Amino acid sequence: MTRPRLAQNLAAVPGLFAQFVEIAQQLPKLGVLRTSNNPAGDYAEWLAEWVLGGTRQNSSARGFDIEGKDKKRYEVKAIRRNAKGRAVQFSALRGLDERTFDSFIGVVFARNFSVEHALKVPWATVNHLAGPPIKRTGSRTLLYNQKLWTGAGVEDITKKFQAKIARLNSGTGFGGRA
Repeated sequence: MTRPRLAQNLAAVPGLFAQFVEIAQQLPKLGVLRTSNNPAGDYAEWLAEWVLGGTRQNSSARGFDIEGKDKKRYEVKAIRRNAKGRAVQFSALRGLDERTFDSFIGVVFARNFSVEHALKVPWATVNHLAGPPIKRTGSRTLLYNQKLWTGAGVEDITKKFQAKIARLNSGTGFGGRA
């Protein structure tokens, strides 16, 4: 990159940060983000709430994120592909042995936050595939790999997520609640 072009690109930095701050303020107001953590998790929960027709639990609820209309409990985790295109593992699952959820919803986002893959996985399959407890925390990890997406009882719900996003992008909202 030549010096003049670099200087021109750097001139955009303050404006980009101003946009970032505005976005960071607006998404919580819309109910999408609830924490200051990586936004992928909150966004996945928000989308899953609409896809499942359930209700998000408050962020201090332990062991599950959404209670569905069917009264089932869902734990939602997300991965966003990194700069190299990798999506390796979901964040830690705490209290997995306590069976606090019925199904795991795993959402894989592309770099631009489009939904690339979404899975509904029964608790028994998650429990079988998750790694051993981490000594310090007791939490377990779940890898995003072929064993997961071909596991017993796994349902690919990618199209359901993508359809909800397409509906939102069309300006028709999610229907009834948005």
